[in-house]
Amino acid sequence: MKLKEQVYKTYCDHINRHREENRRGAQAMRDNAEHSPLCCNGILEKTAHIPKVFDDDDVRLFDRIVETSCGIFGKVIRQYRKDEEYRKLFPFSKELEELILIPPQYDSVLPICRLDIFYHEDTGDFKFCEFNTDGTAAMFRDVELRRILINNPAHQAVIRKFDLEPFELFDSWVGTFTELYRTYPKKKDHPNIAIVDILENATTRELEMFARHFQKAGYNCEICDIRNLRYGDGALYSETGNPVDAIYRRAVTGDVMAYY
Repeated sequence: MKLKEQVYKTYCDHINRHREENRRGAQAMRDNAEHSPLCCNGILEKTAHIPKVFDDDDVRLFDRIVETSCGIFGKVIRQYRKDEEYRKLFPFSKELEELILIPPQYDSVLPICRLDIFYHEDTGDFKFCEFNTDGTAAMFRDVELRRILINNPAHQAVIRKFDLEPFELFDSWVGTFTELYRTYPKKKDHPNIAIVDILENATTRELEMFARHFQKAGYNCEICDIRNLRYGDGALYSETGNPVDAIYRRAVTGDVMAYY
């Protein structure tokens, strides 16, 4: 039996042996979720009582999916930039095309991406559901869902028996972001970073957590509404008057173009 199958069996065995305890735990998880950022505009983020556990084989497959997919995306982006006929295949407006064709000043055409898949664990087969590049989100949701597992007695029994490790989703991006910034010819040793979005559309708690992780790494970082940035005297400024040296853009392209 694979390790993840043993983990799943341990969850099920504990629930079957301690049904009332797990029923109370599930209710406590729901109560916690309802009083957390997982409940937004009256809609509660749902999850399963048994959390999903992946093993090393799954993670290696996910790594291959990411590496291959991002390689394909990079080829598409570079072809779009250099081939006018190829660009005609894409239904972008003239204004958006002009923005896409601005040469990046850092060493990446695809800094961040989340690939959503339907995954068959028994066979390793998968199908894509959605690609999320700019505006990539849900890292905070993962953290909050993990936090409420403290109320799950079956989960507490499992982690006493198995060494489970969560994915790290914040410091790793701060590291990648700053590595890319260092490939910028006009880089500064201590850049001011702005996380920008259309703030009424933003997952504010997630942006605040990212800001704290940038600050923990030693950077000045503030959250800005993209509509309130100002350019003058050869520099970009936040609404508080601070110069902006690097942007983590969370505003999705559709929103950017809606306020073009």
